[in-house]
Parts: sequence; C-alpha cells; structure tokens
Amino acid sequence: LPRRPAETPAALVLFLAASTMFEGPSGGFVPPGRRRPAAADLQLQHLHGSAGREQLDGRSRSLEIVARSAAKRAPASKAIKDGDTVLLKGHSGNYLNSDNVVDDVKARAAIKAPRAMWTIEKAGGGAISAGDVVHLRGYTGGYIDIQGDMVRVRRADRSRCKGVMITKGEAAGPVNEGDCVYLCGGERRTYVDVEEQDVRARWPDEGKWQALIIEKE
Repeated sequence: LPRRPAETPAALVLFLAASTMFEGPSGGFVPPGRRRPAAADLQLQHLHGSAGREQLDGRSRSLEIVARSAAKRAPASKAIKDGDTVLLKGHSGNYLNSDNVVDDVKARAAIKAPRAMWTIEKAGGGAISAGDVVHLRGYTGGYIDIQGDMVRVRRADRSRCKGVMITKGEAAGPVNEGDCVYLCGGERRTYVDVEEQDVRARWPDEGKWQALIIEKE
C-alpha cells in the first residue's frame, strides 16, 4: 500500500509563522515594537559592515544638526512694541511723512526716508495691540494729531496730544509688522485717509483709503 505523507503538527505551523514575523535581516529575532531596518539601510550594512553602520549614524547626526540650524534661523518676532520705529504705507504705496517746515502730514513718496519714520509710543510700554491708543512721533519731534479732518504734527509734549487709536478692522490681538491697520482719532472719531499725497481724517470708515500697512524699520 502507498505510504501516506507525514502530517505537520498544527503547533509547529504556528511556531514557524510566528518566527517569520519576528525574523530579523539575518534570521535573528526582532523584538516587537522595534523598527525593521529599511532595505537600503540593510544593504548598506551588508556591504560595508561596521563602516555602513557608522555612516547611518553620521547621517542621523547630520539631520539633527540641520534641524537645529533651521530652528536657530527662525525669524525673530515681528510684533510692534512701544519705542519701535515704524513706517505707514497708504494704498497708493506712498508712506505717511512729516516735515520740518510745515505741520501737515503728507504721503509724498514710496521712499523709506527719515521723514517717513515714526516712533510709536504707548503709555505703560509693551506690545501694541488692536484698540490701543498710541502716539506717533515724527523724526523732528511732535506727534500726529487729528483736528477736525486735518492730520498734523503737533509740536508739543505728549501729554498735550490725544494720540490715535490703532485698529486692525475686525481683527483683534497684537499688531505685527505687515498688518493692515487703521488710525482713528479726533473729536469726531474719524479715520486717517490718504488721497494721492493728501492725508486727512474725513470719515468714520475703515475702507481702502484708510488702510495702512505698518512696517518696522
């Protein structure tokens, strides 16, 4: 009679399957939870032995150094704070500027000249936030002051100037470089607006003519 093939015990089948799941690159055991080396890494280790492992370690260290360098190069805070020198650019691209001859604030050119620079001040110091009352001091002294619909530099002590409220439309929070801001003041609570080179405060609106981009020097 033909001999019947020997049957493999079920326990042996389960053992062989489990061994295959945890088999390492050279047949060794890989503990659960440990990452199985990538094919490229295995090939490098196989070809170069300990030198290959050193190269892999060096690559990991290089990646760590790159990550640390990127963190060091992260841009500094762009928050606007008391004492910063800022520029205010209107919708036409020209900067609000003061003058050492007349008191009127104008928007004559898109040049970052000293006359276009303002020192922003806040009582109590600290970061500037939407809704704060600030004082903007020109390069020759004096502060932006709204009288009726006129925007002028009032050459007086800060305590005699009411200042202007800085807003970001419906947005709240700190004012940062590059934000679109609005300046409101005067008895009628109107907003500074720019039309060609003229700077006035005619309406209680936050529109295109009133929009100013704040920049840091």
